Amino acid sequence: MNYIRLHLALCCLLSTSVAYSQEMDTSAVSVEARNAFLQFQITKVTMGAIQQKTANALLNAESADVTGADRQCITSYSRLFQNETIKIGVFLGYLDTHELGTVEDPITREAFEAVIQEPCINRVSLCGFRRDVEVRNQFYKHMKILNQEKTVLIKMYSPALTTSYQNNINRSNALLQRMMSNQVFEDYKKALQEDDVVIYSGHARYGTGPGFRPLPHYSVDWFWTMIAHPQLRAMKAALQQSRNKPKILGMLVCHGAEYYGRMLQETAPDSGYILTRQTMAGTDTDNQIFASINGLLETQCSDGFRDSMTRTTRQFFHNPRLDSPQTRAEKIPVLVNFFEPLSNRMSRAWYFSPRMLIEDQPFR
Repeated sequence: MNYIRLHLALCCLLSTSVAYSQEMDTSAVSVEARNAFLQFQITKVTMGAIQQKTANALLNAESADVTGADRQCITSYSRLFQNETIKIGVFLGYLDTHELGTVEDPITREAFEAVIQEPCINRVSLCGFRRDVEVRNQFYKHMKILNQEKTVLIKMYSPALTTSYQNNINRSNALLQRMMSNQVFEDYKKALQEDDVVIYSGHARYGTGPGFRPLPHYSVDWFWTMIAHPQLRAMKAALQQSRNKPKILGMLVCHGAEYYGRMLQETAPDSGYILTRQTMAGTDTDNQIFASINGLLETQCSDGFRDSMTRTTRQFFHNPRLDSPQTRAEKIPVLVNFFEPLSNRMSRAWYFSPRMLIEDQPFR
């Protein structure tokens, strides 16, 4: 009987999501961004259906009903939201798809910016933001978190000059593209020293650092990146020099835990990490940007945040040459070193095992 009820509930949620996406007015975005916009809409509806514990609710619960894990959830979010202004930096990598000749980060950014400005409905917190008239890539919202009034600032960054891979690397645009890429990387390093939450979503570049610029396969630049790791070294230096490291660092890339877990643990041991654990589809990482930020603003406790990651991971991959057999639950992105110390949750081998530089698809 419980199985039948669960099945009916899931069917109802799916039909509601589809109907909502079909009726949604997409005039706020360009034609090429409409599919991404609708994906975010479905994710928003899905996030509104999560019925798990939150620190916001636990603060107002009877003390007898609050467990030790609940108190740790409240403590973790109290540290994250200790400032009056909460700064969140969302950095999209240079999302090139060589087989299609397109670069997707401008599309993702346009759709994301549109959806977070929509009115709030259905138990979702990542909504109702307003664009700053002076800082065009910044959005703000005043909201109550843990019974206190906070101002949340979200800054969006994407490095691609256009959505055409060839246009961005041709002779007339290559210099401007490099300047844009360099500026976004500088902004990323600055965010690592100032922001409360910093999320990078893009290609993993085999663990050589965040990728904000075109990197043609087997070019001189590609070999130099693979050998010298200049972006990774710069990222580590920014974290090491930071006196106010982000409380949450996200790497929504392919195999983020294996490529970046060890480096983050060494350079920002007191931060929490949102890390992926498999090859990732671009639509999934896009949706996980929304789910991650919404989960934090909702103050979702451990089960709720895991539920958010589970519901937004729709594609699973297995490489028999590299991957040992794993369940789907073992491939869901995780938030670690936040609700409890990392050493108490997983073995050291989990984040001290960099993958071989071999993949079926480049720039993953």
